Amino acid sequence: MSDQDESEQLDDELRQAVEEQAESAVRAVEEHIRRVAAEVDPEEEPSE
Repeated sequence: MSDQDESEQLDDELRQAVEEQAESAVRAVEEHIRRVAAEVDPEEEPSE
């Protein structure tokens, strides 16, 4: 494996890890928003 191939593989792995972290963060924020909305207006049914 050349240095360039190894660098590209590491770039791909890093990009994938960052995307997974971002998706996880988005899910956590959405869940937090649902919880806060439920506390503010318990009559409101959570969407989704």
